[in-house]
Amino acid sequence: MIYASMSKGFRSGGYNGRAATPFSATLAFKPEDVTAYELGFKSELLDNRVTFNVAAFYTDYKDMQQSTTIPVPNPPFNETIVGNAAGAKIKGVEADLTAKPAEGLILRGSLGYTDSKFSDFLTSQLVNGELRVVDASDVNLLYAPKLTLGASGEYNTPVGPGELRFNGSYRHLSPYDQSIVPLLPSPIPATGPLVSPGSDPRVRSDAQDIVDLSLSYLLPAGPGEARITGFVRNLLDDRGTANSFPVAGLWTFVAAREPRVFGVQLGYEF
Repeated sequence: MIYASMSKGFRSGGYNGRAATPFSATLAFKPEDVTAYELGFKSELLDNRVTFNVAAFYTDYKDMQQSTTIPVPNPPFNETIVGNAAGAKIKGVEADLTAKPAEGLILRGSLGYTDSKFSDFLTSQLVNGELRVVDASDVNLLYAPKLTLGASGEYNTPVGPGELRFNGSYRHLSPYDQSIVPLLPSPIPATGPLVSPGSDPRVRSDAQDIVDLSLSYLLPAGPGEARITGFVRNLLDDRGTANSFPVAGLWTFVAAREPRVFGVQLGYEF
């Protein structure tokens, strides 16, 4: 099946409900408009033993609403305000493959590439007690890794009166920003917009490579099925932040990714 689609949508504007200063209390933001295009195909091949899908997409935002963290100098704290970037463009491609090469064996793979950037993202910050325009166009969109890929496999085989099931998966995410906290240029020019070189690096994740494994034995029991599963999540013990949020250069709130975890589960399905 070959397909193409175009869709449009919007999000209403408003005022900042978390106002902590007269500046943010009187700051309105405009509606956000988006137009999305997608072109792709879906296929089933080799007597339905292989499924292969590909899609290319392009998304065009106008007046994109973004939550921006800005410092307030006296006393020092952060406040989060919603403002409008002039726009943003997101384009990329996604593909996924499922194959059943043998009885009881299923293999899956996926790949995604995303290129995203703001266009003319102007915000404001108080700098040395003066409200200055900040050009944050080089700040990355949130939670938008350039590269994502995944691979998984499942194998089922009869053993005695039940079934043995093995699952394994791997996923990779390239680094991505978790909050918009524009850095200020150094030195700070006396006049004109302050061109930000990007977001505070404390709100950027590292690359992630996660491996999960599990082995289950499933046994018919009465009207349902009993199971015992041994598992390990994050086998490589890949550690880092899931999300983070800095506070006015004072500290950073961080939620960490789960470390390596081993366990055993007992269950009954009916």
